[in-house]
Amino acid sequence: MVKSKSFKKADRKESYILKLLLFTIILISFGSRFIGLSKVPQGMHRDEVSIGYNAFSIAKTAKDEFGRPFPFIFESLGDFKLPTVIYTDVPFMGIFGLSDFWVRFPTALFGALTPIALFFLSKELFGPRIGFLSAISLAISPWHVLFSRAANETTIATFVAVVATFFLIKLVSKWTKTRLILCLVFFVIAIFTYRTQFIFTPLILTSISAINFCIILKWNSKQKAMSFFALAILAMSWLFVVNATGSTRVKDVGLQNSGEIIVNLKQQISQDLDEKPIITRIFHNKAIEAGKLFTRNYVAHFDFTYLFFTGDLKSTPNSTPYMGHLLLIDLPFLIMGLIGILYITGRNRFFPLLWVGAAPVASAFTVDTPSAMRNLISSVGFAMIIGIGISLVLDKFGKRYSTSVVLLIIAVYLANYVYFLHLFVNHKRMFSPWERDAGMEEMVRFVNRESGKYEKIVFGSYMDLYVFLLYFGKVDPAYIQAKEMGVNFVDRKIEIINLIDPKYYWMSTACTLNGDEGDLYVCPKQAIPMKNVDFVGRITFPDGLPAFNFITFDYSSPEKTIELPNRNNLYKPDPMEKIIFTPALN
Repeated sequence: MVKSKSFKKADRKESYILKLLLFTIILISFGSRFIGLSKVPQGMHRDEVSIGYNAFSIAKTAKDEFGRPFPFIFESLGDFKLPTVIYTDVPFMGIFGLSDFWVRFPTALFGALTPIALFFLSKELFGPRIGFLSAISLAISPWHVLFSRAANETTIATFVAVVATFFLIKLVSKWTKTRLILCLVFFVIAIFTYRTQFIFTPLILTSISAINFCIILKWNSKQKAMSFFALAILAMSWLFVVNATGSTRVKDVGLQNSGEIIVNLKQQISQDLDEKPIITRIFHNKAIEAGKLFTRNYVAHFDFTYLFFTGDLKSTPNSTPYMGHLLLIDLPFLIMGLIGILYITGRNRFFPLLWVGAAPVASAFTVDTPSAMRNLISSVGFAMIIGIGISLVLDKFGKRYSTSVVLLIIAVYLANYVYFLHLFVNHKRMFSPWERDAGMEEMVRFVNRESGKYEKIVFGSYMDLYVFLLYFGKVDPAYIQAKEMGVNFVDRKIEIINLIDPKYYWMSTACTLNGDEGDLYVCPKQAIPMKNVDFVGRITFPDGLPAFNFITFDYSSPEKTIELPNRNNLYKPDPMEKIIFTPALN
């Protein structure tokens, strides 16, 4: 009887500790991803705006911005997005309307839930302590926090992949029909969410199956048949989505379009002056160059300089300035974790290495790598290894210096995390803010407020301008769809501007030296002419550099000049540059 009570007391204590750990993970994870969500990071990137407006369009008209009813692939800005990220936004756009917070909300929610999902996955593999440490590591990961705070596919795909893998591990440990169905459903959702899952899902599925092959062989005939049927459904889903998207985004970013391969081949072939053509073809071909580039791209994802010091230099929106994707304090624990894996027993001890190894494969097949966005799923594997490393340190030193070691680790992590928050909140908004399209909301508001004073509003060249006018102008999707009906566009992104408002025109240059009186010219960044111009208004980036200048032309005085606003340059177009204004469309 006494023994029974002691066991019950131990169970209650374990349950209390587990709940406390989960509460800690939830508090840190949700706080890091939701506080100030609509303002940090600054600026709604064009991808976010496109996601939000297409979701708004579906909610209001059951059609995307192109008038296509409930599409599976969204043409969007020409990147042909998979459906999950937009359809998860639809209910929020329908209820709350176009709002930066609610556009980002689903991504932030899935991002906040991912450390919790990782806790259960790591707990299943390595026990509650490593599960907790892995989850906390991911909850405060600069890499994962950054992407969780902006609408994107990769954060949602990462969550879904972790949940799918959890149910796969549970299925292997004990086969049930429910686990099989949940595993299948989440893996299908994963490949319907982000293109990197086209490769990651088969790799992780094959790896886990290979590790647990002996257990799978022991399943009875019915279990094997149902599992094979589920695998067939997953394979058909994979073929369907790959076929639906294979001719779109992958061709744009794949290695087959790498200029580096073409340049290298031309140079190598030109140097084989006296070589037989067959020899040249054997040694200098696309397959060899693509293989070399793939290997270089793959290895680059594990560069410690990239991971801990610089981050994604090729895409500033996808990194935090002056630091890497992981906390610097993670470095020693990552190394300890790689060692600690050797001390773990069980068939799944190398699972974190398999995860980290599979994660960058898809990204390595593309240009502009290493890519923090395409490889976000690596953050989960690194978090597990770091969790193992911290656990090993606690095992080695915790018995003698238990309280001191724990307090030291907490203090150093807290200091490093606060440093990240400082850079993320205060410095990131100053770091190439134009790459996050900062200032667009203010520009559209200014134009809407002042448009009644002018005959035409002429916009200087700005990539994907139309979608910002739709989103921040809160244009009714039904209105723009009706306007587009029957119009044969040559370049929709440009010509639709005039449909949004007949006053709106676009020019192919940043500004013009000679405009019409009575019109408002919206010139991006630093380009404005000096003569015959009235300076109407200006929007600046946080660092004081101009984001947009609003000018009008006045020829009443031939010698009229203006005093340039601080940090502006004269507009000096190329002599051969042709300025093209979009005509009004009938």
